[in-house]
Amino acid sequence: MVPSYGHYVARPYPPRPATTRTKIARPAMQLPRGRKAPNPIDQHVGSRVRMRRMMLAMGQQALGAALGLTFQQVQKYEKGSKSPTFFRCQ
Repeated sequence: MVPSYGHYVARPYPPRPATTRTKIARPAMQLPRGRKAPNPIDQHVGSRVRMRRMMLAMGQQALGAALGLTFQQVQKYEKGSKSPTFFRCQ
């Protein structure tokens, strides 16, 4: 039984048509405007840097100090959003 409130009878809403429920297909990786996707090579190099840093039980600040970088730069290298220069890789 549907409850009634005074003269108003509460009823469930009718189902919506199927066309309003469909979603628009979006790309797999959507980036904010003005940003490019990271280079896969930079991501691989960054993951190797991170792996080696973790093996040595070293923090980002300690690695940055040893290389003459800030920890933010080390973060960017590990994330792959910025590629290290060849000079830094030696």
